[in-house]
Amino acid sequence: MADASTTANSASTDHVPGDEVPRDKLRLVLVSAEAELLDTLCDEVTLPGRQGQMGVFPGHAPFLGTLQPGVLTYRTGSQQHRVAVTGGFCEVFEGGIRVLVDSACEPTDVDAEAVREELGKARQESESVSSESPESLLAAQDRVKALEAQLEVAG
Repeated sequence: MADASTTANSASTDHVPGDEVPRDKLRLVLVSAEAELLDTLCDEVTLPGRQGQMGVFPGHAPFLGTLQPGVLTYRTGSQQHRVAVTGGFCEVFEGGIRVLVDSACEPTDVDAEAVREELGKARQESESVSSESPESLLAAQDRVKALEAQLEVAG
């Protein structure tokens, strides 16, 4: 998912609150159930929170948050990077942020044509789900959001 300098293959991957990070940077660690997907220093992170977009900058107060499917954005200098995530949790701690997701994909991982086709089917299924089953409705809506996020990062 990420280049070799930022993946789990880097020399030190077990980052915990308190690791040395420059005061003007954040350590962003993105983890799925299968692997550590990203470990990098950045200037800011924007996440798709369940209650709305969340922005995190160096020096942010610690907190835990839940994520919905959407686009995670992080900026390093003038470069902005976008990753589609399917939801999960985040933990902001001194010097960094740890993001735990079900899955994630970068623009190069997206087959836009296949995603568009799947999105059409997901929208139809979402419209047919009964509002009497809130869990099913939320799952169907989250599937649509996840596919829309993939298309958004693909450009």
